[in-house]
Amino acid sequence: MTQQNATAEPQGKRLSPEQRRREIILGTINALAAHGPQKCSLRQVARDMGIAPSLLTYFFNSWADLLLETYRWLAEMTDKDFVALAEKRGGKPKQDLQDYLDLYFSDKWTRDEVAGAYISFWALARGEVDLKTEMLAFSEKDRARARPYLEAYLKSRGIEENIDALNEVFCVMLSGIWYEIAVNPIAMNRELGMKSAWTFLDAVAPSGT
Repeated sequence: MTQQNATAEPQGKRLSPEQRRREIILGTINALAAHGPQKCSLRQVARDMGIAPSLLTYFFNSWADLLLETYRWLAEMTDKDFVALAEKRGGKPKQDLQDYLDLYFSDKWTRDEVAGAYISFWALARGEVDLKTEMLAFSEKDRARARPYLEAYLKSRGIEENIDALNEVFCVMLSGIWYEIAVNPIAMNRELGMKSAWTFLDAVAPSGT
């Protein structure tokens, strides 16, 4: 997918501080995807955006602060999508779970710039304690929001036990499939990823149960 420049500013229009912060965050996402965790830096983000590094440090205290706020922004956008999805649950466990998987593997969350940014975050978190803490918290939230969908589906198949353990395995599997779709789409496309997820679910909860 062709990477779009999300940092373009309307000519002649002065951005508010809130808008400028958002533009910098979007520029950071693009830079992380384009350059990777080893080559990306605060100066690289500024260079890609065509602005002075001092403008970045005016809004963000440091590279670590910019990384943390960028990750938080992405996590917040993800949360909004899944909250909206939860509000539309129709009470049909299989369809609700399918809707969850559709969003999880959607183009919005596997496109190049988002996938590249997340992969860079995983690498950078090894040396950034606050970022690592934030990512671990997000991972816990990811498991918590998947559980109602999986639990309802399993119970509809007569399975009442080991829900937490099955949800843990389910979420790890989804994360691995998402990674493959994002970085190796020739070997693992969205259709195959979805089929893999349902193969797991059918094995755990066969139609005869």
